[in-house]
Amino acid sequence: MKKEVALLRKLREDAVSQGSLVNALFFADKLVHLSGDPVDSFYLGQLYHQTGDHGRALDAIEHLTGLCAGYLKSQVYLKLERYQQVIDIQESKSDLDLLIQKTIKLEIKSLLEVSRGHAFLHQGLREQAKISYTRALEMDYKCFEAFQALRDNYMINLREEQDLLKRIVKDPDSEFVGALYSTLNAQHCKTDTLVKHHFKNNPTMHLVQAERLMNAGRYQKALLLVKSVLNKDRYHPKALYLQMALWWQTKNHSELFLLGHELVQQYPQSSLAWYCVGVYYLTIKKHVDARQYFSKATIMDGNNQYAWMGFAHSFALEDEHDQAQSAYSTCQRMMPSSYLPRLFIAMEHMKLLHCQLAIEFLEASLVLSREDPLVFNEYGTVFYQLEKYHEAMEHFNCGLQLLEPQDTHVRPTILLNLAQCHRRLG
Repeated sequence: MKKEVALLRKLREDAVSQGSLVNALFFADKLVHLSGDPVDSFYLGQLYHQTGDHGRALDAIEHLTGLCAGYLKSQVYLKLERYQQVIDIQESKSDLDLLIQKTIKLEIKSLLEVSRGHAFLHQGLREQAKISYTRALEMDYKCFEAFQALRDNYMINLREEQDLLKRIVKDPDSEFVGALYSTLNAQHCKTDTLVKHHFKNNPTMHLVQAERLMNAGRYQKALLLVKSVLNKDRYHPKALYLQMALWWQTKNHSELFLLGHELVQQYPQSSLAWYCVGVYYLTIKKHVDARQYFSKATIMDGNNQYAWMGFAHSFALEDEHDQAQSAYSTCQRMMPSSYLPRLFIAMEHMKLLHCQLAIEFLEASLVLSREDPLVFNEYGTVFYQLEKYHEAMEHFNCGLQLLEPQDTHVRPTILLNLAQCHRRLG
């Protein structure tokens, strides 16, 4: 019997190493019945999970206890959308953990905490999700998944991020990893020069720089960097979102049309694909159609902040101020560390000549970012409405200083506003 068990384990491991999960499942299933070992049950559940058969995965591991089994259960529950069960998993160790962790050396507790964060996020409990992600990163500085979740969901601002990175640095290894994390924020002014040197041509660094350029209104330069990434990785999600935003800013509806068709054909179940269709209709000013596709994107992924933002834009462009402000307020709750929802709410208040409310939201925007010339342009517009022309000119000039000389999108607007101030002052 021992000989047969050993053979089946070898066949299972060989199949996994060759990438043949179907073969691995065949041998793993026979192995569980032959050995009765909980470790073999764990690997059978893992294989079912990897092949997308989550119900059978749960059947295979439901009787197991311990951190490793708990983490695998959390992954399965997430796929089955049973979020409360993820949160309720107990952190109890068992002999199974010792046996499994001989071969997979993972910080299981931190990974389980990340799963809890995902479950909280799906339930709309963003503050609890933030606590779980932060705790996971503090447990294990290598847990990039937690850091990425905090950033992608705009849960921490620049100061909070810097404080968190300081807390996880305990030795040279964690210091290097912390420096890598810091390169992901477009607002970081200071990043380790050695890291910058070694990774200056890395796609991630290009996208961070492209985001910074886009926020500063330098759309053509940003597009060049995004295209350099997509030339190597055609469906890079972050690059695609940036490209869509840049094409919308430059009114490139033909490219959006082609990309939308391609993404819908390749990824019909993807929120990103239908978001692209929505951006296309927004660009050609068919706002009702745009709203329909943005809504579809949010149904597919309720945490797609870009789709919620597009949904809000579709109201704003039709001067539906109440609906636009309501949708932007949703974005603000979903993106607490982003200045953009606050900027757009301020713009809606300006349309209604609610100058004091606009100032409050613009001040909040400047706290989070001082790199976008549009924020200064809107601030100047508020002061112009209040007939404070010198203060308006000061803010318009601040916006101009952030632009490149060849900018042709934002510069004309700011210059026109500045000229109006000079005209008023005689």
